[in-house]
Amino acid sequence: MEVEIRKYKRLDSTNRYALELLHREQPREGTLVVAEEQSAGVGMGENRWESAPGKNLTFSIILYPDFLDPSKQFYLNIITSLAVSAFLMQHLPKDPLKIKWPNDVYYAHQKISGILVKNQLVGHALHASVVGIGININQQQFSDSLPNPVSLRMLIGRDVVLDECLEQFLLFFFRYYEMLRHGDYAILMQRYRAMMYLLETPASFLVGGAQCEGTILGVDAFGRLKIACEGSVIYCQVKEVVFLQ
Repeated sequence: MEVEIRKYKRLDSTNRYALELLHREQPREGTLVVAEEQSAGVGMGENRWESAPGKNLTFSIILYPDFLDPSKQFYLNIITSLAVSAFLMQHLPKDPLKIKWPNDVYYAHQKISGILVKNQLVGHALHASVVGIGININQQQFSDSLPNPVSLRMLIGRDVVLDECLEQFLLFFFRYYEMLRHGDYAILMQRYRAMMYLLETPASFLVGGAQCEGTILGVDAFGRLKIACEGSVIYCQVKEVVFLQ
């Protein structure tokens, strides 16, 4: 896929700007909005994405996945987290890299990347998607308010070139996007499940306001987290469960 990269020194949020582009014009599929600095980077819910200027990758990809049934839109999260993981495996050992459902990539128990996908539906069809990605690359100091951040620089002990990192990531991302286009759902789900954080490991969760000692079994086709908890299997949407471990 031909990629158009639009680079900016500073934006409030690459996701917000990409969504504005969709309203103003019809950017080609594969258009990237890249910012050296975000003043109000967006995370899940009310969360904000912190990134030191010029130190990390903060960007959004515009897609038109009209081939994808809306019931399978979580597969956009799946391919993005797999692509981030594949990129990081070029620099880091594979085993500590895990995907924390629904939208983070961890190295051991530390967060190195966050993903936020915004989908636009027209009628009952998926029209456009903005895939926002933040990857901690060269930043070495983070706010004390962040519980567990880590960067590639902190793990390998040297700076890396951001443009080269972006190029590496895009190769993996569009490879996975083509797999999605061809309907390789089972393979993608298998790879995603194999990398899930705390998979089949006893852990504590807050589900519906009540603490639960359980085990992650995977996710279903709709992107719901599947947990074995106290003798039963429950399926959780994004806002219905909190990881306590």
